Amino acid sequence: MILKNEYPEIRLEAECLVSRTHSDFAAIALPSGSFGKMKWDIVIGSRSDRLERMKIKPGIGLGGMVLRHGMIYMVNHNQHPSMRKECPVMLAEKLESGMAFPLPLLSAESSCGVLLLGRRTDMYMEEDIAGVQLLLAEKLLKSRCFGRYDGTTIQ
Repeated sequence: MILKNEYPEIRLEAECLVSRTHSDFAAIALPSGSFGKMKWDIVIGSRSDRLERMKIKPGIGLGGMVLRHGMIYMVNHNQHPSMRKECPVMLAEKLESGMAFPLPLLSAESSCGVLLLGRRTDMYMEEDIAGVQLLLAEKLLKSRCFGRYDGTTIQ
């Protein structure tokens, strides 16, 4: 179940990211400690309750691609367009465009979390990735929950 009071500091930063990136949707997945049990812990702008039941599997959907490759992944009409019809989150939330980023965590048992941003009408462009990278470096790294982030990969 996605609780609004869980992770208040991270939720606040995610709400700021949604606003500053003109996104309609954001979700953050944090590892539960057991491999393969990742789920969306923080969701902002959701129109569907289906995310509560979704698990993130490496290689499936935007979040899964980040888990598998440890790199930023973007989907729009030009980049990976088939993913718009294959990604469970994009389908459930009716997103036209999405970006997912690895979030390094300061936890010995987990390597990374995932941030997913989405828009229902506009398309993300390459320059939006740079903007989010800057915001992540500015905002999320101030949190004690996150490790070092170089903008593309986990450090």
